[in-house]
Amino acid sequence: MVSGETGPWLLVNQKEYHFTDSEWKVEVEILKGENVFRLWVRRELVIEETYSPAPVDDLDPWSDEESEDLFVWLTRKRNDEEFIELWTDK
Repeated sequence: MVSGETGPWLLVNQKEYHFTDSEWKVEVEILKGENVFRLWVRRELVIEETYSPAPVDDLDPWSDEESEDLFVWLTRKRNDEEFIELWTDK
């Protein structure tokens, strides 16, 4: 994640995905015991990664699925206008 003058962008495998560009989307499929992260560009699957979900820390009152799992966090922030404004350089 990088902030920029036109908003935040994600850098993956030397490719930039700008949050203000509606051509890409991300999703996490939560399965039993594993999650699948997918990044799509114009309906073409670019990245698919199966991984074990991060455990939530029961002793940390702030710990939740979003704070422990980068992919879940990314899917929730992808179209979040407040997040995009916060990560836009002025």
